[in-house]
Amino acid sequence: MKKKVFHGVALRALAVICSTIITHQAIADLPQPANDPHAQMHDGGKGGKHQWAPPPKPFEVLPDNKVVFTIRAPQATRVEVQGGWPGGIQGDSRVELTKGEDGTWSTTVGPLASDIWHYQFIVDGVKAMPEFGRKSPQTGLATDEFAVPGANANDFTAQSAARGSVTYTSVPFMDSQKRFTVYTPPGYFQSDARYPVLYLTMGGAHDGSRANEDAFIFNLLDNMIADKRIKPMIVVILDPDAPGGSSLGNSSFHGGGNQTSEKYVEAAQAIVDNVVPFVDKSFRTQADREHRAIGGFSSPGAQGFMAGARNPDLFASIGTFSGGFPTWPGVGMQIESKLHYPRYTGPDLNRVPDMKKLGAYIPQLNANANMKLVFMSVGSDEPLIQTFNLMKSFLDERGVKYHAIVEQGEIHDARNIRVSLRNFLPLLFK
Repeated sequence: MKKKVFHGVALRALAVICSTIITHQAIADLPQPANDPHAQMHDGGKGGKHQWAPPPKPFEVLPDNKVVFTIRAPQATRVEVQGGWPGGIQGDSRVELTKGEDGTWSTTVGPLASDIWHYQFIVDGVKAMPEFGRKSPQTGLATDEFAVPGANANDFTAQSAARGSVTYTSVPFMDSQKRFTVYTPPGYFQSDARYPVLYLTMGGAHDGSRANEDAFIFNLLDNMIADKRIKPMIVVILDPDAPGGSSLGNSSFHGGGNQTSEKYVEAAQAIVDNVVPFVDKSFRTQADREHRAIGGFSSPGAQGFMAGARNPDLFASIGTFSGGFPTWPGVGMQIESKLHYPRYTGPDLNRVPDMKKLGAYIPQLNANANMKLVFMSVGSDEPLIQTFNLMKSFLDERGVKYHAIVEQGEIHDARNIRVSLRNFLPLLFK
């Protein structure tokens, strides 16, 4: 069995596992807009040759953290911009642009806080792909992003010269294959040291191949390791789907859990039985419960929580970011929520877990489990805050100590993942 290693232009074969390893430097940096916002079609005043003008750059971040959005659409009658700031892409707020004489539309938004923000243009009611845009895995919308400078954004953009490496691989998993991505910290291949391991079960289509595009996970790890805010660690990011949809949750949609199927429970245990032994065999891990953690986002995050809670002999630390606990088999129950859209955006507005049924799945999680860390986070503006509060009461009744954070202003999206992960990582492996 061979694995291919791509580092710059070198290609090496290593007989270890069947996978591909790359440094993530090529995907670490945000796209940059065109350089000249003022170039236009003109004839040099001679009435003859016309020169092609590149499109204006779609955004410009000003020194006061305001952002100017610009798009050329001479034939349009209405242009708007919608962003990831509060009330943005998943809310209903839009900002109209003003049309200039040359057909270029522009507007100014902000000032915005230091962060990485998503945005999209809407031209005559149609969502337009920005120049460097792509589809968001959560919403399916054509979006682009930009960084507003400052300490917060710096955590998620390429700052450290030392980059970790990324391995793409898979193992047999139930009746299919489980794809996953393994981040190894800077210096891993230049030493024989062993490292603690964090397993991430991610929702919203956030498999390892999208982790740095949407949640900037690899940049965050590099930066926090370089600043000594966290210990160097191996991070395993499990793909929420597999061929046939029989991966996490046995569901046909990204990241989802089929609450009518015991396959959900089987898949949680398969993480423990199939993925963990493979990682311990193939990478230099510290293979004990004290140095093994599992956490994640949405429904797969709740499934990872199940895997850890049912196996406290293997995991000393577990966590969820906006955990989709109502997707556990037979656990979800309908309610008439007092929360209202669009203030509260995301899944499970009118559904919460039956805590008695949920507790029956994880009798092992109690005061005697000797957990080093039980972590939970949720966005203040997402419906899963209802489930979050029920989970806190449940853990109180079980006598389980926990660390709980409400992320102010956050909803059920990629920014929620990276903010929660930044709070989770420093608590691990102490």
